[in-house]
Amino acid sequence: MPASTGYLGGLNFGGENYKEWGFMTIISWPVGGMFAAGVAWLIGKTALGLRSDYLAIATLGISEIIIAVMKNEDWLARGVKNVIGLPRPVPYEIDLQESAIFLERAASIGVDPVTASSIVVKLAYAGLFAVVLVVILVLAQMALASPWGRMMRAIRDNENAAEAMGKNVTARHLQIFILGSAICGVAGSNDDYP
Repeated sequence: MPASTGYLGGLNFGGENYKEWGFMTIISWPVGGMFAAGVAWLIGKTALGLRSDYLAIATLGISEIIIAVMKNEDWLARGVKNVIGLPRPVPYEIDLQESAIFLERAASIGVDPVTASSIVVKLAYAGLFAVVLVVILVLAQMALASPWGRMMRAIRDNENAAEAMGKNVTARHLQIFILGSAICGVAGSNDDYP
């Protein structure tokens, strides 16, 4: 039963050697973005034909339905229980504290090994976050400087004028909704770390 194993959908990628599978967490970031983009496409096709307040109400209603399903279906996402056994993309503190090289370096700078291991792990997570953030910012700036980005700015400035020039404004809204959701999916798959 998935609820007793602690894994989403009962999946166990690492078995007893789960510490060796840290790369699976890094792979989960783009996969989370793709799943979020897929859900956004379904929601967008349903709701983006609506205008202003109706769009907000429909989007909020659909999101509440998804949240209710995720909370109540243990087989899918363990409901409100914690997910256990997810491997880390950075070393564990205890592994660092058992390493002779790490203990020697911590002693050479006069820092307690427990404190030093905690700091190293947090800095490693900060580095991973910074890399993902820089990649997303660079891609966003490249998209903004492209003809597609200029079209998006034109739609933002005056939807009626852009539509009069033959641009499919509804399809572009759907694209932006999907891209924003994909970025949120990457960020959401990264929130289980300390």
